[in-house]
Amino acid sequence: MALTGDTGGKAVLAAHKDLHAPVRIDGQAATFDVDTVADLENVKDAAR
Repeated sequence: MALTGDTGGKAVLAAHKDLHAPVRIDGQAATFDVDTVADLENVKDAAR
């Protein structure tokens, strides 16, 4: 399954329900949108 554009992971999660579990996230971290490696680095920087 390939994702293109600003699709997000919703289709991937729906296709693989047996491979994930919900996790509660409090605070600002719940609002981060990570679509690229650069986005992930920004999240890591914000957590420091």
